[in-house]
Amino acid sequence: MTIPQDPKYERVVKAFEFLRARAVDQVPFTVQDVMSATGWTESSVKTYISKQWRDVLASNGGGYRVKPEFRRIGEADFKRLISQKRKIYSQYRRVEYGRVVTYEFLLPLTRENELRASLDDLFYTDTVKRRILEIGLPEVSKWVPREQDEKEVEYLDRLSSTLAEKFGGYSILHVHGRFRACSIKSRQEAAEMILDDERYLIDETTAVVRFVIPVEVTKNIDSGLAGGFTFVDSASASDIDAEVDRIRTFFFNLFAEAIVRTVQGEDEIWLLEDTGSSRRLYVWERSSI
Repeated sequence: MTIPQDPKYERVVKAFEFLRARAVDQVPFTVQDVMSATGWTESSVKTYISKQWRDVLASNGGGYRVKPEFRRIGEADFKRLISQKRKIYSQYRRVEYGRVVTYEFLLPLTRENELRASLDDLFYTDTVKRRILEIGLPEVSKWVPREQDEKEVEYLDRLSSTLAEKFGGYSILHVHGRFRACSIKSRQEAAEMILDDERYLIDETTAVVRFVIPVEVTKNIDSGLAGGFTFVDSASASDIDAEVDRIRTFFFNLFAEAIVRTVQGEDEIWLLEDTGSSRRLYVWERSSI
């Protein structure tokens, strides 16, 4: 069954089909060509060209040419765009961070649901503030000094905003690996373990929980000119090191401790840290005490 075309969009569809064809064959066209293909008036076509299609059109003598990337636009998107006073493509400002800090937790996949629940708690202001209070304001003020006469509620709000800027999310990757379950054995010893229903080699899927945190003082913004990036902050090495230290302190006290408290029963928990100038491995070993 064919669904009748909404009369409201008949001309819009004709315009889309016309522009799509010109994007494919790269044949130049004029305002009159669009008028003939769609039935729109000259003023309407000129308005669309100047306001809503300018991102996908290039001047060609006295006419226009459709840029090939128009082929990535679907009919439904074109219909929505044609009735709105905005550009077809979003405009972006390219930002570069000269340094980032990356953390990767390596955990058994079986702990993923517990892990998500624990981490997601730290994406809400009330739970973040609760964790800050658990750590204690005197301790936290060593990392982010409290301003003179700043009230506790104001300080907590500022800390929450700071953390929200630093830690916006995380990603989880699944990797497959094989590990020894104990100290290295000979093949005969390993076979004897298998006969005794003991595990020597373990195949395990690991959840890699990754955090990527930009170092704000190294932020650069593309000027849009031939020169490329312009520095917003000419940060010194000491400024960068100080911010990396703050990131590490907050990460370990909020996220790392939340993860370690959640994951119980594991012999070891591994965390990789990459600050751009150094790489470290942190290992939480289960204590017998």
